[in-house]
Amino acid sequence: MHDQPELFDLPAAQVAAAPQSARGRTRETYARTVVADVTVRDVAALRAEALRCLDEGVIVIGEALSAEEAKPDPRDEVASSATAALGWCLEPSAGLSPLLDSGAVRILAINLSLDEVAERLVRASWTVTIKIRDAPAARELALATCAIAEVEAQAEIEASFAALWNRVAEPHAPLAGIPGVAWTPVEVTVEQVLARSR
Repeated sequence: MHDQPELFDLPAAQVAAAPQSARGRTRETYARTVVADVTVRDVAALRAEALRCLDEGVIVIGEALSAEEAKPDPRDEVASSATAALGWCLEPSAGLSPLLDSGAVRILAINLSLDEVAERLVRASWTVTIKIRDAPAARELALATCAIAEVEAQAEIEASFAALWNRVAEPHAPLAGIPGVAWTPVEVTVEQVLARSR
C-alpha cells in the first residue's frame, strides 16, 4: 500500500473570498454616519423652528394609550429641552433628494442620536442606510457636480462610493437650515453593509 492520497481523499480547495468593492455597485448597501457637535446659540429660534416642524409634521395615530403608557407632549419636551427641540428639527435624510429623486438609491433605515454633552452643547450623530438601485446613475449625478478640471475628484468618485455620496449629498446638510445653532464636524464615515450569512 502507498500513502499517496487518492482522488477523493484530497483536501477541499481553499477558495479566497473576492474582495469587497468600495466603488459601489447596484444592489449593494451602504451606511453613512455623521457626527457633529452642535452648539445652541439661540434657544428661542431653535424652539420656534421645532414647533413649526411639529405643526407641519405628520402625526401617526395608533391605538389609544393607557395613562401609564402615555408619552409626554412633544411641545412640552421642546419647551423644556433644547436637545429635544434639535431632535424635531434635524432630518437626517436632508440633502439626499438628488439620489432619491433619480431612483439611484432608496433609504433602508435612519437612526438619530442626540447626547447632551453640556448646557447648550449636543453631540449629534445620525446614520442613513441606503441600498443602491442604479450605481451608474448615482455616479453620473456625482460626476455632473465636478468641473472638467477636477480630475482628482472625478477619479475619487469613480473609485469610491463614499466620495460619490459625500459629493452629491453634503454630509452636514441636515444641520444647514436649522436656526439658532452652529456646529463643528467631528466625523463622517461611509461603510458597506455586508449581507448577513444565512
